[in-house]
Amino acid sequence: MRLPVILLGALGLAVLALGMFVHAGAAQAQTGFDRRGGDYSNFPIRSGDPALCAARCEREARCRAWSFSYPRTADALAVCWLKNKVPPRTEDK
Repeated sequence: MRLPVILLGALGLAVLALGMFVHAGAAQAQTGFDRRGGDYSNFPIRSGDPALCAARCEREARCRAWSFSYPRTADALAVCWLKNKVPPRTEDK
């Protein structure tokens, strides 16, 4: 009789853990800030869409944070910076 109680407890913990994972969702962008340091990769984003940067970080196991730079001139491209740590954020317009 003890075995089913233990199994139900383990199942309950697994469901709780899954619910926490699903609820966490994707990271939200923080406009007006930069996280300097920890860069391991960067690449241009021709479309200028920061969602592509976020999606790439979500797919890479070592990515812990990302920064996205909009182009500062008409002929420049946006750039995504992938980071292997979460540096402290600093205000940066």
